Amino acid sequence: MHRFIAISRLLPLIALFAMTLVPGLRPAEAQSVAPAQVATPAAGTAAVGESGTVAAQSADDTQVAARLADLRLRIAEKESELKSLRAELRRLPAPNADPDLQKRVVEANAQLQQLRASFEQLAVDGLDMSVFKTEAPKAYDWQAELLEVVKPVLSSLKEITERPRRIEALRREIERTGEQLRASDKALVSIDGLIGTDPGKEVVESLNALKAEWKARRAEITSNRELYRVQLQRLEEQAEAGWDTYLNPVWDFIAGRGLTLLYALGAAIAVWILTRLLLSLALRLAQTRKGKPSRSRERAARYLYRGLTILLIFFAMVTVFYARSDMLLLALAILMLIMSVAALRQAVPRYISEIRLLLGFGSVREGERILYEGVPMRVVSINAFAIFANPELTGYHRVPIGKLEQMESRPSTDEPWFPSNVGDFLILPGDRFVEVLGQSVERVRLKVKGSEMLMPTAELVSSAPLNLTREGFVVPVTFGIDYAHQAISLDEVPKRMEAALAQAIAASEHGLHQRSLMVAFSSASAHSLDYIVVAAFEGAAAGGYFAIGRLIQQTLVDVCNREGWSIPFEQLTVHLPQAPWTPRAAPKNPAGHEADHDPDPDDAPPASDASEA
Repeated sequence: MHRFIAISRLLPLIALFAMTLVPGLRPAEAQSVAPAQVATPAAGTAAVGESGTVAAQSADDTQVAARLADLRLRIAEKESELKSLRAELRRLPAPNADPDLQKRVVEANAQLQQLRASFEQLAVDGLDMSVFKTEAPKAYDWQAELLEVVKPVLSSLKEITERPRRIEALRREIERTGEQLRASDKALVSIDGLIGTDPGKEVVESLNALKAEWKARRAEITSNRELYRVQLQRLEEQAEAGWDTYLNPVWDFIAGRGLTLLYALGAAIAVWILTRLLLSLALRLAQTRKGKPSRSRERAARYLYRGLTILLIFFAMVTVFYARSDMLLLALAILMLIMSVAALRQAVPRYISEIRLLLGFGSVREGERILYEGVPMRVVSINAFAIFANPELTGYHRVPIGKLEQMESRPSTDEPWFPSNVGDFLILPGDRFVEVLGQSVERVRLKVKGSEMLMPTAELVSSAPLNLTREGFVVPVTFGIDYAHQAISLDEVPKRMEAALAQAIAASEHGLHQRSLMVAFSSASAHSLDYIVVAAFEGAAAGGYFAIGRLIQQTLVDVCNREGWSIPFEQLTVHLPQAPWTPRAAPKNPAGHEADHDPDPDDAPPASDASEA
């Protein structure tokens, strides 16, 4: 509504500006008289001009009268010649008896018509006589009718360059007639030279007749050359007449076609304002009755509104052109309509799917979830370009609408948009502990062992990292004691371990974020009695993931030291092969002789060995 009030306030200013451009907005009587005044500038200037201009005009008229008298004399001679030739042709026994005589009659008739046309042109001051020619009615031809529609456009383009083209054409004709005069002079000199040699009576008569023809031809060329010079002089005088020659067409354009364009522009603005008011009213009524309309229906309504607005504006402008009888602007409007329809006829079949996407009926819809380059994205908007963005990533993708034909979106649920946020701690494949410093639609900045690393966003998603921050984490630890403590392994040992761990964790910086703690007997392995320790923490303690694991190990070792529990280690048992039997040496008495006694049965070899011996 505010726009309508602002534009209505501007309309008086526009009207005032138009009145200043068109002096007085001349009535129909004054406008009808103006062309006549412009068409005869020479008469007006002669009436109010200085005496020098009148004298020059009188001298020009005297020269023209002399040329007209000369042309009249030549016309009379040519008429007499043509009359005698026709009389001679009638005396022949058959019309086709003398082809040469017939050719001379045709040429004389053409020369007579040319002389009469030159006389008329010189008498009317080089006026273009083609405007008085009428064409015979022709059969209906749709191509000709189409050209007739385009003709005002071509005529206007032709009028813009009419005077320069005529001047250039007259200069070319003057140059051509000058070449013809020089050729005629050479021919006459050649004929005179031949006559001077006295070649005989009959040859002299033929040469004299030929000389007469060349003189007549030269006189005709001279007359045409003078006519071209007069026409060129008139056009150049009009070009040098002053600013009136250029301003009069400008004022005529402002009062005629310029005013028509102003009316057409006003009609277009009025239609646009009216359609905007109708659209606002329709949207208010729809929202009042049924609540907020759906996105697809609203978009379809807006596209339909734009199309109807363009059509109504076009028809309003065409109506103004027709009412003002401006065939040039009407023809241009029709040509634009034809070209637009032809372009749409070829383009619409290729963009049917894009139109469906724009209207919200395609495979990709606004507000839904789509997987683009391996990363979940939200379809923010669909226009000439589709905007894809992730709520947890900076930046967005601008995708041409043509690429959406091969994609498919789905309604979004409560699932996360990205496996991490800025500040989260992750464990990547290979037990790489990293911190997220920043993440965009292209790259994720990670801190690894105190250094920064860049990773493609799609690669991070595909690696399925373990997020320690988002939902919390647990630290599992396996610890074993010796079998010597088997008697207390199921009750006393777990209790003392859990109590010590609870005290140690509570005293650390991560105690506030602890959720639970569990110590339980896990298994009896080959060398130890194993216990499983599971400590659960909130995501705020994710930065101390490995520190918590070390704290648990230290506490368990400390408990074992206090309680005197031995911690087993991996033992390697080596089985050596048994050595062959050798008899013991007999003990010697103090005198150095062997004692006489029975052998020790333990020293005897095995029975099998003895039997084998």
